[in-house]
Amino acid sequence: MENRPDRDRLLLWAQIADIKTNQYCSMLALVSLIDVLVNKGIITPEELARASAGEIQGAELEPHPTNRS
Repeated sequence: MENRPDRDRLLLWAQIADIKTNQYCSMLALVSLIDVLVNKGIITPEELARASAGEIQGAELEPHPTNRS
């Protein structure tokens, strides 16, 4: 006969591992996207730092000077 609590605990740990994997993949995609935006001059590291610090609230980021039309 199967020990139900042990199986439930194992399934819970498997779900947690899946969540951690998904979080890692999402973070990797976000870091890659930020890297592309900085390399293309769409956003500067300083603008990103200000935005992450909460200084830019609802405001659009200014284009990098080299990309202004």
